[in-house]
Amino acid sequence: MKRILTTLLVAAIFGNLASAQARFGLRAGVNSVNAYVVAPDGTRPGTSAGTGFYAGGIMKIPFDNKLYFVPGIQYSYKNYTIHYNDADLTSCKMHLTYIEIPLLLNYDFKKSGNYFFVQAGPSFSVALSGKQDDITPGQASHTEELKFAYSSFGRYEANAVFNAGFHFKNNLSVIGGYALGLGTIVNDDNGPVIKHRMFSFGLGYLFN
Repeated sequence: MKRILTTLLVAAIFGNLASAQARFGLRAGVNSVNAYVVAPDGTRPGTSAGTGFYAGGIMKIPFDNKLYFVPGIQYSYKNYTIHYNDADLTSCKMHLTYIEIPLLLNYDFKKSGNYFFVQAGPSFSVALSGKQDDITPGQASHTEELKFAYSSFGRYEANAVFNAGFHFKNNLSVIGGYALGLGTIVNDDNGPVIKHRMFSFGLGYLFN
């Protein structure tokens, strides 16, 4: 009986999504990424934000009145610098690329025309590639590809996302947001804790 009810519930949900008047859109912009870092010895190294970018697509699915479900998929490049300033390593500049999948609830303050909107929800990311530029006390530079493994860097990341924007009646929009990393990107228990903090600003367009 439980299986039948579950099957009916899933069928109803997907049936509603399929019949909903979903709209597709594009979104792209710049990001400013920093990080919360704790070194293995417990100290807090300084960090410097870097500028990256993102680009991708979204769906806007009616949910309830002015409330919408907005899933998306986007490519994102992030970079920032960690200033260790110890005997072996002066600084380390991180370069990472991700595929991000935000799953957001969206509230429009009006149903049509020009209006403000807000969004919030989780985003899940898969790392595609990464490298770090290490600067030693002698100012020597060394670039190393990041290794994604159980005892090294993690390939998966989760963020809490908060966005606000303005939609114009010509279907263009401007949007700004903040993403809070919910976990460290380092799997190694003896390695540093690195949690991303990201501001973003971009433009979007919704197709009719």
